Amino acid sequence: SIPKELIERFVKFIEFVETCPRGGSKWIKGFAYHCDNEDTKENCETCITTCLDDLKRDSKLLKEKEGFKLSLKDIKPGQRCKILNIAGVGEIKKRLSDMGIIQGAVIEMERIAPLGDPIDIKVRGYHLSLRKDEAENIEVEVI
Repeated sequence: SIPKELIERFVKFIEFVETCPRGGSKWIKGFAYHCDNEDTKENCETCITTCLDDLKRDSKLLKEKEGFKLSLKDIKPGQRCKILNIAGVGEIKKRLSDMGIIQGAVIEMERIAPLGDPIDIKVRGYHLSLRKDEAENIEVEVI
């Protein structure tokens, strides 16, 4: 009882979700463009390349800013970073250390909750959730 046009739109949506690296409002606009213009995988490859170039450029700009401190809470999903310093003291620092969050460790940001708290990260092959205030005390460098 579902119109053929609607089923085709769902199929296009699934194909789009499987290939598109973007998120948010750009992602929704990209899907509309994909449906209206018979978008091809070649166009998706171009988009992926553009997204990666933008990510590298943004990362490079952050690294070039003198005196700019980047905390773990500033990292976007999909980005990887290396821990430079942990500002917490006492029990908090020990708890983070016990979880593998130590200087030099590489972290990948998995996702951020809709309101920004908590964040899900991957460190040493394990998935962890941290509060935003805990992540704010972890100084990192995007890699």
